[in-house]
Amino acid sequence: MYTFNLEVYTFNLKVYTFNSEVYTFKLEVYTFKLEVYTFNPAWGAANRKSCERMLALCAGAPTLSLDECVFFLYDDAMRNARRGFFAVKALLGGGALILCGALSCSRGAPAIISINPNIERTGNLLTIRGENFGAERGESFVRFGAVAPTLSSYQAWSDAAIVVRIPDFGESGLISVHRDGKKSNSVLFSTQENMPIFPSDAVSSAPFISAIEPARSAVGALVTVSGFNFGAGPDSGAVLFAWEGEGSSRRRSLSDDPEYVKASASDGDYESWNEHEIRVFVPDGAATGGVRLATSGGLSNEASLAVGATPGVKIVRDKKTFAVVYSVNFRVERAEKPNTLFFALPVPADGAFQRNKEVLSYSGVPFIDHYRGTRLYKFSDVADGDAGEVAVSFLVDAYAIETKAEAALIRPVEEAARRYRGVGAGAHRETKAEAAAMTGRETNPYLKARAIYRAMLKEEGGGEAQWSARFSALCRAAGIACVPVTGVLVVKNRNAQPHRWNMFWIDGLGWIPVDIALAKGLAPDGFSLNETADYYFGNVDNNRIVFSFGETVLAPMSFEGRTSSRPGEYAFQNIWEESAGALESYSSSWSAIEITGVY
Repeated sequence: MYTFNLEVYTFNLKVYTFNSEVYTFKLEVYTFKLEVYTFNPAWGAANRKSCERMLALCAGAPTLSLDECVFFLYDDAMRNARRGFFAVKALLGGGALILCGALSCSRGAPAIISINPNIERTGNLLTIRGENFGAERGESFVRFGAVAPTLSSYQAWSDAAIVVRIPDFGESGLISVHRDGKKSNSVLFSTQENMPIFPSDAVSSAPFISAIEPARSAVGALVTVSGFNFGAGPDSGAVLFAWEGEGSSRRRSLSDDPEYVKASASDGDYESWNEHEIRVFVPDGAATGGVRLATSGGLSNEASLAVGATPGVKIVRDKKTFAVVYSVNFRVERAEKPNTLFFALPVPADGAFQRNKEVLSYSGVPFIDHYRGTRLYKFSDVADGDAGEVAVSFLVDAYAIETKAEAALIRPVEEAARRYRGVGAGAHRETKAEAAAMTGRETNPYLKARAIYRAMLKEEGGGEAQWSARFSALCRAAGIACVPVTGVLVVKNRNAQPHRWNMFWIDGLGWIPVDIALAKGLAPDGFSLNETADYYFGNVDNNRIVFSFGETVLAPMSFEGRTSSRPGEYAFQNIWEESAGALESYSSSWSAIEITGVY
């Protein structure tokens, strides 16, 4: 066996930005080893002219560098492997060495040795050189960070070289090759669009992350993201963290990518946000990996964050995809101009436990597509006898959650309560006394929540809405962050029944599910219950769709608007309909949730 080291130097690139600061980017190309196995040296001696001919072909191409020459010959060797010969050229002490011999190669994991160029614009071609890519692409693919190119992007594919067009959203990050379930090493790549430049005629509005501090953190901990072009606040953007859970084959824009989870403003994840700095709590479901910022100006580069210090394990698994459809119909009885009529249709929630929400079909164009967890529809100057319908169909992935907490590693309640300043504030004196009686001298928030749960299992009467509200109130009175969760349970015949349960927060683990109603056996016909009541403390099934995580609080669209709500429905929101102006009388009919497909 002969081993050659081909070294490529590391270099630093300094670029001046528009604010006169200097940023240094270190682009490293790692030293790699090329191992050549020769099993029949006699063949090399007998076929020396064939080897010299191949080297002459490389030498006759003056535009090729030495390492390109090596790969040229290596490609030829792979193509002629069945004929049993190869030739490799390398520099040893300033001299050239020619090796010939019989080729024997095993198909291990794909390996990237170089990419050319290291910096390029999206839409242009990139050449990836290495080994074990496979003679044909088949089901193999390249990934730019978290983005896989479309099928038409691949221009050439061989065992040692891939030519692919750089996809949109494929900016700075790590490139890897995937074949037969095996992943290659990753190589750093960046687009020219993401490289800061000295201001000239135009300045890019895309955000840029220069640092994340600390570089190691935990779910629920506060991190600071520094850079520029961050925008005014979370209303126009979101910080995206690597997601911990099962992947998905359905891929759309990177902001909804299966490998990322968004920090949520409504969830209290952002402490502060300005043009150059974001202070954000690491959200539920975040894992070690890349962090990006999505704003109206575009998608940022990817920065790394190590997420650890987990007091136990929370597993998001067993994906189930539901197709859901629902609608509202209305008819106007008496109206004069001017007038307006609004409908706020709830949409499935986003989170580590429910992902990849996708609109399949709809009737009626929303006035505001994303309005605090709803699709808002507006009808202006309706007249007597007018009628209409708005409907929407979604495809959404739901996951089961399994929690195995190590209570001894969970921090005191004061640490967990930092994230939710209002926890326990305003709780009724009697509720605080009840919570104290249930938890005793316990200070561990996880054990306190479990004590409340077990005490409530002994109580009688009430329905799921009452049990959910009571568990939230008692947990908050005990200093534990807790929210009601509202949605539907999907039974075997695809019927969907409104349901309400809870989640409480533990630093390092995130949101922990609790379902008091199911633990008490209050399940709709056709729904399979777990035999153990304790199962529903920390675990839930994947036969449910979440519409409201906490209460969805909407602001009236008009100062004179007349609003109405729908208590006990599949979403927990304060406004479902609003009328304003000279709209004297109308009627509305909301459909139940219909499950049209389970995948």
